Amino acid sequence: VTHTAGSLGSNNIVTGNGGADVKDSGVSIDTDSTFAANSDSRVPTQKAVKAAIRDKVTFNRTYFVRTDGSDSNSGLVNSSGGAFLTIQKAVDTIAALDLNGFTIIVQIADGTYTGAISLKNVAGFAAAGSLIIKGNNTTPANVLVSTTSADCFAANGLSSIWDIRDLKVQTTTSGRGIYADN
Repeated sequence: VTHTAGSLGSNNIVTGNGGADVKDSGVSIDTDSTFAANSDSRVPTQKAVKAAIRDKVTFNRTYFVRTDGSDSNSGLVNSSGGAFLTIQKAVDTIAALDLNGFTIIVQIADGTYTGAISLKNVAGFAAAGSLIIKGNNTTPANVLVSTTSADCFAANGLSSIWDIRDLKVQTTTSGRGIYADN
């Protein structure tokens, strides 16, 4: 990877494999100083470039959450070795994407989930119904989001609309089931 100009600022260009140019729009990008000895400028690390450029969704997608999953999984397979463990991991993964107008579903398996969830804005969000968190539509009470002294779902200052369906929320001590504030 090479880049033109001294530091990445507005209208600078990053060139990667295959000669594709990616314009930086003022986003701060970390560089890897180990490359500085081989060039006059610092080169952005692969991790920094990936963080600055969102993956663009090209089809509708479902992420799975299960009580026997792991947050180190991809979330794209409905098995213990493929699903996420927490709803928050699914939300964080989706927030790093550009929906490009497509629909993303978080399918939650039967069980009790105790972590509070902070909903986030998502780039490329098109309309209500394109971000869905859903549990068991036959028996919603089989999917329980339960927190102590915290909101189950919190949406603060969001422009994206998350649909939450087919599950039960409960709090103990304090907190709200679903909290939305602008």
